[in-house]
Amino acid sequence: MAFKGTKRRSAFEIASEIENVGGEINAATSVETTSYYARVLSDDVPLAVDILADILQESEFDPDELEREQHVILQEIGAAHDTPDDIVFDRFTETAFRHQTIGRSILGTPETVKSFTSGQLHDFIERQY
Repeated sequence: MAFKGTKRRSAFEIASEIENVGGEINAATSVETTSYYARVLSDDVPLAVDILADILQESEFDPDELEREQHVILQEIGAAHDTPDDIVFDRFTETAFRHQTIGRSILGTPETVKSFTSGQLHDFIERQY
C-alpha cells in the first residue's frame, strides 16, 4: 500500500520519478522487519530519500486501492496454502513460537486481511514508524 500514492505523489509518479533516474524502489517483509529501499546512483540519493520519506510519512491508503490489495493478498494466502514447503514452515514457526507474534504467518489470515481499514493503516504507521 505504501507505493499506491501519497499526498504529494500518485503511484505512477512514485514509480516514474525513480525509474527516470534509472533507479528502483521496493520493500520487503520478513517475520521481524519491513524494509523499504531505493537503489539509485549517488547523485540521486536526495530524490530517493525524499520519495521514501514521502511514502513512510504521507501515504494515502486509498480505500479502493486497499480493497484491491486485500484481494491480491488473499490470493497470495491461497497460493501459500497450496505450497507444501510454505505450509511446513508456517506450522513449524507456529509450534516453535506458540502464542507469540513471531509464530504467525507474515501473510496473515483471510479474516485479518479483510478486516483492515485505511484508518487502521494510518494509525499503525503513526504508532510504529
